[in-house]
Amino acid sequence: MNTTKRPSHYNTYQINIIMTHIYKYILAFAVITLMSACKNEIPETSSDSMESEPSGISIDQNQFTSSKFELGKIEQQSFSKVLNTTGSIHIPEKSKAAVSTLMSGTIGTINLIEGQWVSKGQKLFSVTNPELINLQEEYLVANGQLEYLREEYNRQIELSKENLSTKKDLLKAKSELTTTQARYGSLSKKLSLYGINTDNLSINSLVSSLAVTAPISGYVAQINAMQGLYIEPSQSALTLANTSQVYLELSVLEKDALLLKKDQKLTFTLQGNPTKKYKATVYLINKSINEKQMISVNCKIDGDTKQLVPGMYANANIILDDYQANALPETALVKMDETYYALALKKKDNANMAFDKVAMQTGEIQNGYIELLNSESTSNEYLTKGAYFLIQ
Repeated sequence: MNTTKRPSHYNTYQINIIMTHIYKYILAFAVITLMSACKNEIPETSSDSMESEPSGISIDQNQFTSSKFELGKIEQQSFSKVLNTTGSIHIPEKSKAAVSTLMSGTIGTINLIEGQWVSKGQKLFSVTNPELINLQEEYLVANGQLEYLREEYNRQIELSKENLSTKKDLLKAKSELTTTQARYGSLSKKLSLYGINTDNLSINSLVSSLAVTAPISGYVAQINAMQGLYIEPSQSALTLANTSQVYLELSVLEKDALLLKKDQKLTFTLQGNPTKKYKATVYLINKSINEKQMISVNCKIDGDTKQLVPGMYANANIILDDYQANALPETALVKMDETYYALALKKKDNANMAFDKVAMQTGEIQNGYIELLNSESTSNEYLTKGAYFLIQ
């Protein structure tokens, strides 16, 4: 039997077709298997998963306990209606002193530095002037003439009684005595003002320098002079300041002036330390308005003021009125995009806790609490500790 042998290229063609079909089946099987696997990894939608949407958050009890979260209710808290203003620390004029000299002269040694404490009456520096010696000399001369002139005047009185002296001689003796007494008294006062004790003054105890002493107790705030400088009485050599009685001066807008009253309480913080709060009381309200349409208000600071330095800038809250309002602790609210949010407890069981993220309208923030303006219910529970971590 004759058999016809097929060409070898036909067998290769058949094999290529068969292999192509096999590859298609394998690829289809792989795709189906992959899709099935992905489907098994997608969790089923449940009510719990819906609570994880942006409007709701859920955690389990173990997370709540281990993270030391806390629940709490809205409660009534005391708040104060306040007037926000600014000001600075000042010292009374009576607690400041410009130190100058009563006599012009050359300054001697100044053993002082700015910030040093000096006591009232303490010697600060000396001023040398030859004129001081002349004044002492004139005083001693006038003092020596007085005894003679008194005797001469008394003698002229006796002679006048016996008509042994003219009236002119008596008047001359009286005039010389009166003039010398006036000169003596004037020199005595001058030397006393210069700090020279005239009771012990003699020709052997003349001084050529004038001691300048502290008029008040306080700190050396500024030194304007130096050794060897010639100073006039009109010049200030030093400035002293006693900061033990500083006060707070605030600037209040004209439109808010009617809200102010004496004895109102206030709190303030310093720009350099905004975390520390100080207390004060309004004691003087200026009756005039300055060029900036502001009214100055002087406030007495409560407690120790040793750490306060004149010129320190302050932010103050004057308490105008007290009231009660619904509130939550500051830790219960989180600010996002200028809006405060809280987590209200929606559902709680033995395993899970579900919360709704609720936008809150807020008012004052005082004493660790935030005033709530849109909440009337106080029965709902809120996450008062841990809200920041869950919302963020």
